[in-house]
Amino acid sequence: MLFILGIIVLCGSFWEFWSAYKSIRTVRHNGTQGTSAFIVMGIWSGFMFGLILFGLSFALMFPKVAGF
Repeated sequence: MLFILGIIVLCGSFWEFWSAYKSIRTVRHNGTQGTSAFIVMGIWSGFMFGLILFGLSFALMFPKVAGF
């Protein structure tokens, strides 16, 4: 059961990475002087959240290695 939940969280991690990547591409092509400077922090937090989900997915898939 935990392995399946880990796979679901891993898919969520990949989605988060893809969404942050798409945001970078959108800002590069459509960003102007009016684009908020805080977009960098938003993209950074998206990548960090994806990284946290990535680690959590492996902890769920392999609980003995993670120490649970």
